[in-house]
Amino acid sequence: MQKTTLVTAGVAAVVFGLVGWFAGSQSGKVTILKTSRETKPCQGAADCKVDIEIQCVNLSRPTPTTCDSYAYKAEVITINAGNAAIDFDIKTPGFDFEQSDGIRFTSLNNGDKVFGCTPQGGANKKFKCIITGATPSTIYKYSIHIKGLDPTDPWVVNY
Repeated sequence: MQKTTLVTAGVAAVVFGLVGWFAGSQSGKVTILKTSRETKPCQGAADCKVDIEIQCVNLSRPTPTTCDSYAYKAEVITINAGNAAIDFDIKTPGFDFEQSDGIRFTSLNNGDKVFGCTPQGGANKKFKCIITGATPSTIYKYSIHIKGLDPTDPWVVNY
């Protein structure tokens, strides 16, 4: 009885091992997209210009699982009282911002709107976020919404 159980367990281990190896060798290749993780200092400039780029495993067949949008060399954007607006511009051809919320900042307490973001021009390639009122010195989370892709969430720091 013990010999039969041992043989059965050994055969099961070999079968599961072969199935796992075969399934693993046939699965898709995982690619990690590398983007710039730099800070863009915009203190003192009237408008801060931020380029948005999209990186895909296969640019001819973009999907939410194979593409990533990011603020080029601006993972964190630093601003101060001298800034009037942040201009976001898509540089990768073939992609557009979502019309209503291409750039969306997370609200502060009580839904205060510190950044008023609106599309610019008719091509859905540009968004301008006006810095309204007195922006408290803090970190603001925003998201980039590109049509057909998952949102990306970088940061703005007000010094």
